[in-house]
Amino acid sequence: MSNAFTAPEKIQRFSRVIYVLLKIGFIAYIVYGGFQIVTLITLTPGFFPALPKIVDLGEFNPAGIPILFWRGTRVYLPVLPYTTVVQAAQNLAQTVFTAVALGFGQRVFRMLREAGSPFRPKVVAGIRKTAIAMLFVGVATGGAGFLAAGITWVLYLVFDYGCTLQDESDTTL
Repeated sequence: MSNAFTAPEKIQRFSRVIYVLLKIGFIAYIVYGGFQIVTLITLTPGFFPALPKIVDLGEFNPAGIPILFWRGTRVYLPVLPYTTVVQAAQNLAQTVFTAVALGFGQRVFRMLREAGSPFRPKVVAGIRKTAIAMLFVGVATGGAGFLAAGITWVLYLVFDYGCTLQDESDTTL
């Protein structure tokens, strides 16, 4: 007897790994987005007019990772080093669109993990939604995002065709 897995088992095992990685990435982008929201709020003039002594934009740690710490009686909020409100808003939009795309990708790999075959209508619909979300990432980030959206769309078309073939195969038996 061989120890080799069948193709659906391999897909399910690999999908489980990718699902976990996408989940970690999704959580990381949510946390990072929170820091970006704090940055956007602190960069907006007059947003906290009553709290000018609490926010200090000049305090960053050397690695560029935002942290919350005490210094005397002042609290320094986690602030990312952006130069303008517009730049902070653009980066927040990129983070939000990327988190949404990661969320859709997560759903696709969860469905692949649970389905017996990857060529099911739910999986194909999830890939299409991921491709559309990646298009918005492309709008926010530029070239690499558009390339990823194009690749995801081609995968959607391949899986859609595979779903059609699977359906024909299931009905002829």
